[in-house]
Amino acid sequence: MKVETLEQLHKQIRSLSFFDVQVFVYLGKYLNSKAVAAELEVLPSKVSRSLSAMRSVFNDKLFIRRQYNFEPSPLAVQLYPMMESVKSNLDRMVPVVMGNQGKEQRERQKVNLAVPATLSNGLTSYLLEAARQNGEEIDISLRIWSGSLNSDTNSDAIDLGVYFSAVPVKGAESEFIAYSKSTCVVAAKSHPLWQQFDRFEEVIFDYPFVVTECASFNDAQDPMEIFAKLNGRDLNIRARVNTLDELVSMLGHQDSFSFTGGRRTIEFLKANECLNVRLVPSQTRRRIHQGIGNGSREPGYYLTYKDRQTCPQWLLEALRCYIHDSLEVEDLLT
Repeated sequence: MKVETLEQLHKQIRSLSFFDVQVFVYLGKYLNSKAVAAELEVLPSKVSRSLSAMRSVFNDKLFIRRQYNFEPSPLAVQLYPMMESVKSNLDRMVPVVMGNQGKEQRERQKVNLAVPATLSNGLTSYLLEAARQNGEEIDISLRIWSGSLNSDTNSDAIDLGVYFSAVPVKGAESEFIAYSKSTCVVAAKSHPLWQQFDRFEEVIFDYPFVVTECASFNDAQDPMEIFAKLNGRDLNIRARVNTLDELVSMLGHQDSFSFTGGRRTIEFLKANECLNVRLVPSQTRRRIHQGIGNGSREPGYYLTYKDRQTCPQWLLEALRCYIHDSLEVEDLLT
């Protein structure tokens, strides 16, 4: 055979489609063109055209028509294992590709997560480490939650959120996680409040207060405003902030103070050499809470989600653990 003829044959064989390979394999299996057409869900005429094309490429009848079925030619018998191998290898690509696509989808899953500022510090790195330990990949978009809880949960703003409240918010699917154990007061180290701390409840209204906004808990009125009115005083609100950086900027070297909580937040604030953090006396804390929710109801943390089915279980569990860990702050303040 001439070299140019060999090259031509190579080119013709490479021009065969996967459909042609399937027709060949199924003809070898069923020896019936109608059965092949049914298997491939095409008209018998399409099977006939494919067989004609392959006969031309191989210069052989390949499958010889008998009274009821085909009979493979000697060349077809030789080619069948190779054709079947090609088909099998291509078929095996499907679960591999599907598996990779599924993995890619998991890797690229994006979760819009909203939390109070007091839970935000270090949360993304904590959740990414939890993902690594679970062999998962996730794209976390973290935002500080200080807006309207219901409008956010009913829009595309969040997929998953943590809010702080005395009672579950109506209209939001919520899961109670834990009650808050303590509240901390934070102010500049030079603040006169520290020298009067034994009279804390008497003197706190003498100084400007910085509200750290928190969805549900104080989106209408901060509990300190209610507490001030119950004591016949007016609360001097100097600012309302929704990030820890803003809180620090409002407290450093000024006469303002604020309330805060959360282990990571306290670690963050104590790392600032200008600030001091101490626990609010428990009796004062209880009296402040009397004006919110159902009387003296202790506020707590709640998980809420747009669609629980789309939230990875490991992520929900990691958030629960993070919240419980955040409640342990006493050892930081001794």
